[in-house]
Amino acid sequence: MKKESAAVKKDDIVFHRILILFLVSFVLEIAFLFLNRLYLYAGTFTMAHAIVGVVQYIAIGAFVVGVILMIVLWKKEMARYGAFVGVAGVLAFAACRFMEFFYPHGAKYLCYIVPLVLVLGLIYYIYQKEFFVSAVIGTVALMDLWAARRVVGNLKWMGVLWALAIGIALLLILCAISAWRLSKTYGRAKLFGKPFVLLSKNTKYPPLYASCIIGVISVFAPLLLGATAAYFLMFFIGAYLLVLAVYYKTKLM
Repeated sequence: MKKESAAVKKDDIVFHRILILFLVSFVLEIAFLFLNRLYLYAGTFTMAHAIVGVVQYIAIGAFVVGVILMIVLWKKEMARYGAFVGVAGVLAFAACRFMEFFYPHGAKYLCYIVPLVLVLGLIYYIYQKEFFVSAVIGTVALMDLWAARRVVGNLKWMGVLWALAIGIALLLILCAISAWRLSKTYGRAKLFGKPFVLLSKNTKYPPLYASCIIGVISVFAPLLLGATAAYFLMFFIGAYLLVLAVYYKTKLM
């Protein structure tokens, strides 16, 4: 009975977190839609710039508060609350800079990104963690291919695309190395001297390696083969993620 009640309690916690995820995503989507409307009209774009400017300062303040909370609460093992505030500040600041950099369509692009993050959050809570990692890799690759398909061949953006591809490739290589090391410790690792269970001991690592390899190839293919390669690789990665979703779903049964 105790095991059953513990499992029910865990399911309730996951369900509540999913509800919070939906609520936050809904609020952000409305906010970005509102800002996008302001950006697109000559009479209101200055208001959008002003709002984004204020939010940037609030985001910086949230980051500072988060760091302070982490330092104060570190010994009480409640530093995660400070981390949440700090990360929220960093993400808010990044979103503001993103909207300004891609003016006037930055807010519209964020309207696409929010549902993607929502889906990844659902995968994190519902599926195995290794599928979540592969889903993140696939999503990053799809976003890079989407961008490359539109600007590849444009000399203004080629340097940015190459830098982005190299950065993503290095991260994926690091991810593959980390997965290999975790395979030797049954998914366990130490962070700041404390043990953490990052992956299940029953994790199958070949799909993770395959995701990293596909991701590395995908970010360089459009630069070497052109926009057509980006177009077809988007379909390939979509199908690959679908196959993984079915595979990991059967593992849950």
